[in-house]
Amino acid sequence: MARTIRTLGQAARHRMLVRSRCRTCKNAARFTADSLAGIFGHGREIRSLTFRCKDCNSTDCEVHPYEDIFERQAKPRPVQVQIDTSETGTIGAMIDHGYTLWAFCQRLGCKHSSKIDLQILARELGRNHSVMHQHLAPKLRCSACGSKQLGLSATPY
Repeated sequence: MARTIRTLGQAARHRMLVRSRCRTCKNAARFTADSLAGIFGHGREIRSLTFRCKDCNSTDCEVHPYEDIFERQAKPRPVQVQIDTSETGTIGAMIDHGYTLWAFCQRLGCKHSSKIDLQILARELGRNHSVMHQHLAPKLRCSACGSKQLGLSATPY
């Protein structure tokens, strides 16, 4: 089953690259999705990124994720690990298994994203609190604009 890669976090998990190509002069640049996710946040949609061409100074650029198949053949494929515990889906399980939780604002114009400190969250809500969106998102607020329209993304690193 094929899935569409929409966010930088999804592309980073698959060690993908992101290509920005100027529509005016056809100049192209490529970036690792992991480095872009570190800057813009793992929940940021790839198509929402804006780049400025260094040759013609145009901002009319198309942005696409892609895999470098020649580079990928040399690297080992990531292994999917199944967590076998009755606590999956809790703050404590995320801490125990080394997950990182990201929140990103979905209010139009804000685009703020932030890494959530799971240790503080566990102290405030308890280790057994669910990390499902409907249980956790209403308790959070965007630190930049104060909006409660948040998305959540968990990454295993």
